[in-house]
Amino acid sequence: RLLWEERGAPRPPDALTEGGGLRLLRAAARQLEGRADLVRRPDGLRCELRLGAVLAEPAAPQAARREGLGLPRRSTRIEGRRVLIAEDDPLVALEVAATLRALGCIVLGPAASPEEVADWAGAAAPPDLAVLDLDLGGRSVAEAAQALRRRGTGVVLLTGYATAPAGLEDVPIVPKPLSPGILAAALDMTAAAGEA
Repeated sequence: RLLWEERGAPRPPDALTEGGGLRLLRAAARQLEGRADLVRRPDGLRCELRLGAVLAEPAAPQAARREGLGLPRRSTRIEGRRVLIAEDDPLVALEVAATLRALGCIVLGPAASPEEVADWAGAAAPPDLAVLDLDLGGRSVAEAAQALRRRGTGVVLLTGYATAPAGLEDVPIVPKPLSPGILAAALDMTAAAGEA
């Protein structure tokens, strides 16, 4: 349970509209078998977020986590690799991070904008691999993805689009909704291509 309160502000209007932030919060809570409630008070607002047992499970050994996600039990080329996640949907980012950790990767990010991805491309030690949503906040990440590739970072696109933009046609595409096994195979293939 997470409780957030804002006090000392003027009383919110009775006809408080539900904006995008609250809709996202409620949708995220439902996906995690929970709920989010917003309560108006005379001195401010109170938001209570309750999540289901999904997040309360104890951490399993890496082999069990792999098996639970349908991932290979053997070592892969991506174990120990630094992998950047660029995703603006927090739940998808969490799912990708869980998959990467189960594969033995070091998770970086998530970056939520093309500028954040470009910052990683300009870093002294860029990521080894990157899993990029092609559309971050309604803006293309293609230019930043190309900058990562110029620095030697292997790129995999995680997207609902069927094709990659110009300059990224040879990049593997992992369709949404995420399949951990397909993501693992795409990353392994990308890592192998970088070793050739």
